[in-house]
Amino acid sequence: MARFTTDEALAFINAMSLTLKGKVGFRWMLEKLSALSEFIESLAAENDSLRDAAAEEAEATSGIVIGPASEMDLVDVLQVEALAFADDPAVESLVRDLLRDPSAAPVVSLLAREAGRPIGHVMFTAAHIDGSERDVCASILAPLAVVPDRQRRGVGGRLVERGLGVLEASGVELVFVLGHPAYYPQFGFEPAGARGLAAPFPIPADHADAWMVRALRPGVLGAVRGTVVCAEAMNRAEYWRE
Repeated sequence: MARFTTDEALAFINAMSLTLKGKVGFRWMLEKLSALSEFIESLAAENDSLRDAAAEEAEATSGIVIGPASEMDLVDVLQVEALAFADDPAVESLVRDLLRDPSAAPVVSLLAREAGRPIGHVMFTAAHIDGSERDVCASILAPLAVVPDRQRRGVGGRLVERGLGVLEASGVELVFVLGHPAYYPQFGFEPAGARGLAAPFPIPADHADAWMVRALRPGVLGAVRGTVVCAEAMNRAEYWRE
């Protein structure tokens, strides 16, 4: 079937109005609706391609390179965590434990480097929803770390965006985070409790908005409810205090 052009899509929307008024046949409308669906899918694929190209261009111009963190990068990853959370050594231990925890798999671990120097790290680990009527592929973002002298320069945001892209491509439907409610909404996160999705441990009412969710598939939010179950290494109350 021929691909819609933008003008044809607009014309079809107008024709739908005529159909509702009885001036155009429904069979014609259904045929065009199929073509319009293909057009919308092509636009989505084109948008993803443009987004990836923009990210690559940004990395090339900034000198910051983001890529998967391998076992050989462990020292660099832990160095970033130690510098970013100098007042909380438990975070470095959490990262080490999650990387060895089978219940955390599949893990998405990304490292940002600037001129070869490790400056940022983000990790996403597997989760599931207890009480949900259907299986949901989910992940938890924790931790996100940027070394002090490179904070507030967009490094953390680029790590989050890249990670969400990887998760979406792998079929993950929901991503959760316990974090600053003024920071994560810019990436599409919203309060999870209001959606019927409870944290692994109770979140105090005055910090309820810190427990957030981002849908990577349409129609998931509102269709599932329950309590999020995290990896065993993260399943400790002290990790769930915002």
